[in-house]
Amino acid sequence: MASTGGCAPELFRRGLLEGRALAFAGGGEAIEATCAALGASTYRFEPGEDEDALHGTVASLPSLDALITESGDLDHVWVATRAVVNAALRPAGAGKVLFVAPRDDASVRAAIENLAHTTSIEWARYGITTAAILPGEHTTDGEVAQLAAYLVSHAGAYFSGCAFTLGFV
Repeated sequence: MASTGGCAPELFRRGLLEGRALAFAGGGEAIEATCAALGASTYRFEPGEDEDALHGTVASLPSLDALITESGDLDHVWVATRAVVNAALRPAGAGKVLFVAPRDDASVRAAIENLAHTTSIEWARYGITTAAILPGEHTTDGEVAQLAAYLVSHAGAYFSGCAFTLGFV
């Protein structure tokens, strides 16, 4: 698989994410392309959008099953997460939030890992699970996309509060 990860990995069956609606905030283009190739409907939110405006945008969508954030800006991550959780996931009584940390900022990586753990406890009563992917310096975008696709699938629903570290020996 190419390092950009823009196609459905052979690891998964076709249609794995059929019927799943995923929101993306921040980067995550390779993850979005992989998930779309596996059948997911995708929506993209721009980093830095006002929380009230974002909440309105999310509330106007038919439904969402998961949010995937990939940003080194924790404020943007939290604004998008809170808007999607409050407008879509909590009212639906289920959903997944997947945080993808930057490769090169140890403090943001630690904060993302902590955010996944803490929110998994706080939001369990709403049926919302959270996880974090912590890619290493040599981890390809395709590897991150494959793990993300698994985690937002029905099979990945089991994992909550987990941080998956990739590419470290």
